Amino acid sequence: NNNTGGLDATVKTGQSVAIGSNAAIADLTIEAGATVTISAGNTLTVNGDIANNNSMVIESAATLLQTKAANANSGSGTYTVSREFTPQDHLRFSMWSSPVSNEDIQDAFSSSNANDRYEYDADNQAWSAYATGVMNAGQGYAVTPTINNGVSGGFSDTKTFVGSINNGDVSLNVTGIAASDYILLGNPYPSALNFATFAADHSDILPTVYYWDASPGNSGDAQYASWNASGQTSAPNSNRN
Repeated sequence: NNNTGGLDATVKTGQSVAIGSNAAIADLTIEAGATVTISAGNTLTVNGDIANNNSMVIESAATLLQTKAANANSGSGTYTVSREFTPQDHLRFSMWSSPVSNEDIQDAFSSSNANDRYEYDADNQAWSAYATGVMNAGQGYAVTPTINNGVSGGFSDTKTFVGSINNGDVSLNVTGIAASDYILLGNPYPSALNFATFAADHSDILPTVYYWDASPGNSGDAQYASWNASGQTSAPNSNRN
């Protein structure tokens, strides 16, 4: 397909295909009874559309990248996106956003403390309890990891999101804010975002992004790191690169 680059790919009924290296295709069709798994550390670039009629699994540290501007994905299948991380303990909050539509926060974070699920109320510039409800595309949420009493110094945790993949333009309507107010945004895609490009496309947002870094061994060192086109400022004693 010379219009989108690459060849079309079809995974037939009964087939299970694992993407074990970086690959690029045009359109992808997953027939009923077929499964595509993008293995950890690999990127599947789809320059066209996806017709998913059964299952696509995106493992932690794997990427599904769609380059077409408009969303024309179709099919009755589901996408399962997993993200593994290493919290210091089960009381440390981290920030999340759903890469799939209509994901309920109590399903994605069922093993976390229900009282430790929050959204940021931009209108009132305050945290608001959000124990249950759909995770809006593009919105960020603060949640503690899996309850793991007595464990400190880091443990492996995984969160899984199941639904239809977010693709194309995503809009989040925020009202009642002043110029100096904060908004908690989240990446709504199963791939990385170029924040410099995002900021350039949204001149009404200051071109600095703040990331909550809860990785330091000392909980008192957990704070916001920041990044803009001029450079970055890390949290003290961060365990992240």
